[in-house]
Amino acid sequence: MKRHIFFFAFIFLPTIIFSQPNITKITWVGTNNEYMNFTKKSASLQKGNEFQKLTVVKYVKNNYILLSRLSFGVEMQEKYNIVSFTKDTLILAPDGYDILSLSEPNKLNQYVFANSMLIYKFERLYYETPINNHEGEKISVGLYIDSAKNSKIVLKDGISNKTKTYKSTIDKKDYERLIRILSSCNISYYKDVDNTIDIKNCRRRVLEIKFNNQIKTFKGCDDTLQIPACYSELNALLIEYIALKASIDIKSERKKVKK
Repeated sequence: MKRHIFFFAFIFLPTIIFSQPNITKITWVGTNNEYMNFTKKSASLQKGNEFQKLTVVKYVKNNYILLSRLSFGVEMQEKYNIVSFTKDTLILAPDGYDILSLSEPNKLNQYVFANSMLIYKFERLYYETPINNHEGEKISVGLYIDSAKNSKIVLKDGISNKTKTYKSTIDKKDYERLIRILSSCNISYYKDVDNTIDIKNCRRRVLEIKFNNQIKTFKGCDDTLQIPACYSELNALLIEYIALKASIDIKSERKKVKK
């Protein structure tokens, strides 16, 4: 099969003594499904449909983190002592009354967060998009990945109706990266999207995810598909994976189009 170019639409315990895990790789989930991400400079908090951008004023490893947020032009700061920090659990204790209200405290006035990858039960993913290539062929690609790490890529010619299939097993590194991205926000609070209804000549783009006994679906035409911004890393992963497994050199094909 001829090589093609892809244009993807969606921008898709005791106190710790030893070194703490890489904080940029973990999404923390509170007892009421509060989703928190933080680095040494910034943080974000999702409560249902509400998102808060926070600033890390100071981060002292194994000790505390000082967060702030602007409210009506006034900076609000709160210090959180780090009680426990492992790759699976984060326990914070606010230093006094918590004006930022990160989560629901326990009886010890502590916030207990779990690594989101522990509570996210992935079942399968289906991704579909048209291919816009320099020879004008109407090609679409479908990608299937399941919890058994099986993957299947199907290239379909829209004119001849011929297909080519690539089956493989996704490796541990790519699979963990996929789950980390998918579990990085509470996708349950987003509404399903289907903008392909009653639209003629719609070149479909689809992202469908089955997880935690529910299915979340996003459908659109060409470049109209909108998915949650917290899934921005998903685009790069899918491009890399399809290019590798279907032996498609995306960068090379893009250069051909620009000539």
